[in-house]
Amino acid sequence: MFDRELFRWLYLENDRSDIYSPVVWNGYQLNYFDYAGESFIIKDDYKPIDALYFSINFYKKGELNLIHLSNLACIVQKLGVLFSDIDLFKKYGIKSSFDFELLLYFNKLPDKLKKYLSEKEVSLKYIKQIRSLSHDTLIHLVNFVERFPSLGEFRGFLNDLFDFGGVIGGDLGQLKLIKRKRDEEYYTFLESFNKILMGFKHVQVRNSNNFEKSELIISFSISNIDDLYKALDELTYNTDNFKKLFSLMEDYGIS
Repeated sequence: MFDRELFRWLYLENDRSDIYSPVVWNGYQLNYFDYAGESFIIKDDYKPIDALYFSINFYKKGELNLIHLSNLACIVQKLGVLFSDIDLFKKYGIKSSFDFELLLYFNKLPDKLKKYLSEKEVSLKYIKQIRSLSHDTLIHLVNFVERFPSLGEFRGFLNDLFDFGGVIGGDLGQLKLIKRKRDEEYYTFLESFNKILMGFKHVQVRNSNNFEKSELIISFSISNIDDLYKALDELTYNTDNFKKLFSLMEDYGIS
């Protein structure tokens, strides 16, 4: 009996077996999976890659999503075809063996999560992030997407799980406590930082990257030569405030 499941798994479309007989390649049925008759077109002379392209071109129209691509990746692996020989992967930015491995990983994710990620058209960098989560932490993510959050909400929650998943384990309540403590520390830091900034009168000082690093941007405006001298004097003789800023950032692990 012919295997009707391999390519059915790749694409789920309406059958058209009332038009043509199904094509069979080396024991695999390529299309019209619900066909129950006994008439087939045998194409055993196809190469594996030709069988793939026939199934894709004949049976699937329109754009491919992550689910399509991941199913295709699994079939490519099963048939022993090199992913680099499939032009469709290049079209959708699957250029490296690492990208291909991410597709294979995506295929094993729970269906609810796959459906959400596919419909939101997330990039592979988020699949990479998800792959780093523990099983317990991944369950939190699956439960979170059940309410179909916005992509921004999803990114924020994923980043929290990525940062704190190893600490919270299966207890999502711990995440709220950690975030509350982090926010309190941040506001305390920001209050101290702004207090030091009040010591500058003629230059403006700010952090350049939302405090991911300790880099500062210094700027000033002048309307005459005296303004320039005042700004330069402050930069030259007010180094204590700069030392305080860098010391404060170092205390909070910003370097």
